[in-house]
Amino acid sequence: FQEAKRIAEQNFAAAEKPTPCVTITEANWKAMILTMKAQAEMIEQMRLTVKDIPSKEEMVSFINQTKDIHLSYEQMWKDELQDREKTWKEELESQAKNWQEDMTKQVGNLNGQYASALEKTRTELQKQMQENTEKLYHRILTPCLLTTLLAAVLTLLRIL
Repeated sequence: FQEAKRIAEQNFAAAEKPTPCVTITEANWKAMILTMKAQAEMIEQMRLTVKDIPSKEEMVSFINQTKDIHLSYEQMWKDELQDREKTWKEELESQAKNWQEDMTKQVGNLNGQYASALEKTRTELQKQMQENTEKLYHRILTPCLLTTLLAAVLTLLRIL
């Protein structure tokens, strides 16, 4: 680029000296020279810009670094997810255990209440059966005794 720039500057310097010519006027020649200078400046700016563009090796290195960072973040997220999953699993197991204990207590309470109510009902039924049996006994026995007693009296009266 430096060599091309030096040659272009020599050509510009030589071109700036007007020499008589049949087809090109001095105004046209100056306009052409200014255009070529502008093009040379644009080429120089492009060359400087190209210096700022990273090389293939730099780009590959940047991509590898980015990939490494991404992989480390990905691993970190996987670890975090596993930790959260483990925590959630432990919480669920704890809640399930607590629920099971609560249900066992409630079932035990209900069982105790049912057994108590059943015993109370059984006791009441036995008491009612005893009362009814005694009533029935007296209702049946009394007429039987009276009938037997009456039969005995009548038999004694016949005998006498």
